[in-house]
Amino acid sequence: MPELPSSEYCDEQLFDPVQLSRGPFDAEFQRCSLGAMSPPDDFSVAGLFAGIGGIEAGLAKHGGSAELLCEYWEPAHRVLATQFPEVVLTEDVRDLRSLPKVDLVSAGFPCTDLSQAGRTAGINGEASGLVAEVFRLLQRPRPPMLMLENVRNMLVLDGGEAMRYLTGELEALGYRWAYRLVDSRFTGVPQRRQRVIFLASRTIDPRAVLFADDEGEPDESFFADRCHGFYWTEGLRGVGWAKDAVPTLKGGSTIGIPSQPAIWNPSAEMGMRIILPSVEEAEVLQGFPAGWTDPADELPGRKGTRWKLAGNAVTVGVSEWVGRRLRSPGEPILDGAPMASGGRWPKAAFGANGKVWGVNVSMWPTREPYTHLHDVVDLAAGQPLSIRAASGFLSRARQPPFTGRVPRRHGRAHRVHVVGALGRLNVTGSERPSPSSEDARRRMQSQARRDTTPELALRRAVWRRGLRYRLDVAPLRGTRRRADLVFRSARVAVYVDGCFWHRCPLHATSPKANSDWWVEKLDANVRRDRDTDARLQEAGWLVIRVWEHEDMSEAAARIERAVRSRSA
Repeated sequence: MPELPSSEYCDEQLFDPVQLSRGPFDAEFQRCSLGAMSPPDDFSVAGLFAGIGGIEAGLAKHGGSAELLCEYWEPAHRVLATQFPEVVLTEDVRDLRSLPKVDLVSAGFPCTDLSQAGRTAGINGEASGLVAEVFRLLQRPRPPMLMLENVRNMLVLDGGEAMRYLTGELEALGYRWAYRLVDSRFTGVPQRRQRVIFLASRTIDPRAVLFADDEGEPDESFFADRCHGFYWTEGLRGVGWAKDAVPTLKGGSTIGIPSQPAIWNPSAEMGMRIILPSVEEAEVLQGFPAGWTDPADELPGRKGTRWKLAGNAVTVGVSEWVGRRLRSPGEPILDGAPMASGGRWPKAAFGANGKVWGVNVSMWPTREPYTHLHDVVDLAAGQPLSIRAASGFLSRARQPPFTGRVPRRHGRAHRVHVVGALGRLNVTGSERPSPSSEDARRRMQSQARRDTTPELALRRAVWRRGLRYRLDVAPLRGTRRRADLVFRSARVAVYVDGCFWHRCPLHATSPKANSDWWVEKLDANVRRDRDTDARLQEAGWLVIRVWEHEDMSEAAARIERAVRSRSA
């Protein structure tokens, strides 16, 4: 692509213009830049706040070649280094003195201060205010195009101040701009994720990219009725109830934990009606291949790093749609009206010289083949939502202000739906009978899921034999069936099974109180164990199960023989 002149406004035609005039304001918009271009076969990209490369991975499918990626967070940096091995990586946008001469700069700048789940400090907040660094770097050399992405809340926060700031900066740099709110489900992934996509340009008409398609939002019959997704960590702020989809994947929650949504599958067996998707499934829900963030596992850190990476990413299919239209601009839909001064920012608009024109388009530009939620998430292998978590969600959801807002505000009926449905029928363990005594309750509450005494003893014994292992991870990518010890190179998975919970042939017991419930629960555990063994064996793994009553030194010797023989 030819180098742009350095003057603030271009005064020469680099490409053949395509006039799209629809009236006086549109003609003014056309005069602010060059008209639509004959698109190049390929275009170069510099990605700022690159995350795990969602924008760049999508653009790459239509000729977008990344030449530089800038990302501050080390786990994301490691993912980028693996997935974009030939691209120059930098860390802090504040340390960049200039950008290479590229055709497009992309920036999914931090939403921390803009999102409802974040601090909502505004565009001048400590994190989101870093977008000012983008405008600094656009000064020289000034790239022909800029693509920005951020949360829907940006349209309304502080009365639209963030939007006024962004559009003002773009116009001061000589860009004409357009934006559109889109729902990631249009790309075919079952994740209801609404994001603002900004495109600013000095060479093409951004409307011919963002407004050339509109399929309209489908009705309920478009979605399967088998599964529903919801937030279980946000009982007081909204459950995000979604049919045949999960609500927006997020990097965190208001209670400070990895925030994967829950999935309600009412047809499942007891104990598996509400499950949590795996991080590999979250990657697929964002349009990445499963395992895209695996490199982040190599870094020590608190649980949830990969969830934060996936939750903060840009859905690949969204940027793929933008890339496709960059290569082949179309006739834009320009049905709409001017935005009044100080008015509410619409879901889609374009503008120049301080004027804004709203456009009546939906959040579904296209309708790509839809992958149903039950085809992405392994419902049989999912991690059940714990009784404690389910009970906590319901206790929050049944009290004000959660319930108090439901009757008064349009669109909150889904809250009544989810609270009623889960409370009556479907919370994992909600139908679990009450303990027969206070002593039984204390025993159940004291049960540890991991780091039990037998597990710790086995780890020490294995370690003394010089073996190193991965702890509490899933041997198979894309599943939640975690093993206690995993030897990846030897493909050996070790499970330490409790005699009660896994029906040891020597010590198995079944409680007399609530016996029917316990029989079904323990039998389900055994079926799950056998299914896990079969899956691993089919994939070439050796499964070693150690009962909690065994001598751990002898068990460690058995593990050592297996690992060394398979590593030879």
